[in-house]
Amino acid sequence: LQHCNTFWTYKYVMYLEPFARRESSLSAVSDVIPCHTIQPTTLTMSRDSDVKDYLERRASPETGYERVECCNSSRALYCPECCRLLIPTADRPPPFSLPFNLDIILDDRRGSSTGLHAKSLVESMNDTEQQCPTCNLYDLDRGDGIPTTYDTSNTFVLFPDKGSVPLASVANNIVRLVVLDCKWTKSSSKDRPEVQKLQKVHLTSPPETSFFWRWHNAGSGMLSTIEAIYYASIEVAEHKSTYPKENREGLINILWLFREQRASIQTSSERNRTIPPFNEAGKEQQRALRRYEGTEKQARDKEIGRRLKAKARREREKKKETETLSTLTQKLGGAKII
Repeated sequence: LQHCNTFWTYKYVMYLEPFARRESSLSAVSDVIPCHTIQPTTLTMSRDSDVKDYLERRASPETGYERVECCNSSRALYCPECCRLLIPTADRPPPFSLPFNLDIILDDRRGSSTGLHAKSLVESMNDTEQQCPTCNLYDLDRGDGIPTTYDTSNTFVLFPDKGSVPLASVANNIVRLVVLDCKWTKSSSKDRPEVQKLQKVHLTSPPETSFFWRWHNAGSGMLSTIEAIYYASIEVAEHKSTYPKENREGLINILWLFREQRASIQTSSERNRTIPPFNEAGKEQQRALRRYEGTEKQARDKEIGRRLKAKARREREKKKETETLSTLTQKLGGAKII
């Protein structure tokens, strides 16, 4: 789990309706004109409540699952290298079927990606007789190429901008959904020609809050990648006439690994007597750890740095004196005495 590393720039992906946000740091939505204001509906609030209840029901034992050796490392739950699910078969979540094929374009570290949760879970179901939509992963850092053969009539990319349309309006046309798993500060993957040609879509009914444990300074309306995939699948399932209604309830299991990681963080917080980073108080505590300018810690670090530089300077001067003395000794040793 990477939640303890406060030096990372944590990844949030905004897949929501582009509201009237004009934050210069988020170039993808800096000039977006609001389409309309969405008021929380009974369906939306019920859906968010279902997610909250689901995330509070931990499946694993309090001690967590045993770690497993995979890809030359000790792993828990799943392997971010090969996307293999590492928990016992009997403990795995019930199978589910996404209402679309899913392509994840990864432009970030695997250890911080929640999009890999979807890949691991869908792959584990494809190992059974269950017929499920595919989930492909394209890791740009590893040189994977984005497909150039996307059918623009039925393939859409989940990314909000001024040209994006609500998911609900094209649900019946979606055969494949492309999701960009990247930092907002590194969202150049949306500008790739293979992605540029696709119609962008956004969540029609976005959730009010995220259940992600990582903090950010970008304001409200930010989701982790796996949350965005879940809410997108729910929207498409609700509006896609060919998707079986009885399958909708099972879609929440795509958050299974997200829930187990969240539970592990909760256990760690209780053990260390810290505020869990799930609410604003916990996230503010994490932000405080990153505030550095003008703090006592910065002053201490500067003093330590000054002392280290002075020590290094003295060692260089001492070494130079030693070399000079050695050279002089050699010259005197070779001189003739008259």
